[in-house]
Amino acid sequence: MRTIAKKEGVEYTTIDRLLSESDIISLHCPLTEETYHIINEENLGKCRKGVVLLNTSRGALIDTEALIEGIKNGKVFDENFLMTIATIGALVVGEYPEAV
Repeated sequence: MRTIAKKEGVEYTTIDRLLSESDIISLHCPLTEETYHIINEENLGKCRKGVVLLNTSRGALIDTEALIEGIKNGKVFDENFLMTIATIGALVVGEYPEAV
């Protein structure tokens, strides 16, 4: 597996480095004892301000209470990101009003 990763230019790293250096974090992992609430208050504290989280896996990977607090204090999805999403939404609605 690591040979393929190296060949493709993929670098393995620690979770602490991933959290502290990433602007976007996308979760693609099973729900296990080790991954339950992998995104929690402690790990959100290690993230950059305005980090974007995408969870394509199980909901319990993220501690909902910690995520809500992170959104409220701007740690997750800061105002620039939210304005971008609102603008994209307005453009889509303007272009496809029948979708509303």
